[in-house]
Amino acid sequence: MAESTRAVAVSRRPYRRHEPGEVFGRVTLVARLPKVNGNGYWLCVCECGRELRAQIGQLTSGRTVSCGKKACNPAFKAVPTYLGAHGRIWRERGPARNRACVDCGKRAAEWSYDGTDPEELVEPEGPRAGLPYSLDASRYQPRCRSCHRRFDHTRRRNNIRPACGPCNFGSTRAVGRWEDEESA
Repeated sequence: MAESTRAVAVSRRPYRRHEPGEVFGRVTLVARLPKVNGNGYWLCVCECGRELRAQIGQLTSGRTVSCGKKACNPAFKAVPTYLGAHGRIWRERGPARNRACVDCGKRAAEWSYDGTDPEELVEPEGPRAGLPYSLDASRYQPRCRSCHRRFDHTRRRNNIRPACGPCNFGSTRAVGRWEDEESA
């Protein structure tokens, strides 16, 4: 007896029809667009009001959740991170190496947060987790590396805000431009 060779039907997921008004992340479906190279697209509008064209598979998988602008991107952080804040300080005030250290007077190497901002932020995660920082450029002082380390260590050990005293940490004396010894 010969064995029959019948095709076996493969069960497919039921086709889901999407309707205008469905929301995927921050994107709302508006209207179906003509297919391009066999791919179906939808005209969508983001919460910010910007229109975009997206494939339904990108929307249902979560790969497209907004129009792509920074303000609409859920991964965008409205508050700068520790490194972002330090980059802002560098752009606003220039490199610390052009200044004298506020503690010892030697050439500064880094901008050091003085710990006096009442709106202090703390890095929540990553290698710098737990480090305090500020978005206010006036809360940073130029320090050489050794004074910066000593200043931060003293603050952590004593769990206090910096204060002027015999060690001169937290001093508010005027900071001048660094001058080479040859030009002095």
